Amino acid sequence: MGRTQTLLISFAKVSLAGNSIIATIVEAYQLAHAQGVRFGLVALNGPMTKLLLVFPLDKVFPTLATLEQALPES
Repeated sequence: MGRTQTLLISFAKVSLAGNSIIATIVEAYQLAHAQGVRFGLVALNGPMTKLLLVFPLDKVFPTLATLEQALPES
């Protein structure tokens, strides 16, 4: 059985977040979903968390606190 591919976007080092990042995340999610790729956001920080709450996308995208939490154990 093949492994499911995963696309994780980390925001650990992002200090500013604007509306354009939302459009980029939505596009990445749509492309991943169309290809059957798991998608998630990792290490959200203050600016990114606030932005996701403004556009209620925290309900759409899986979010995880750390990269270690996001990756399956081998």
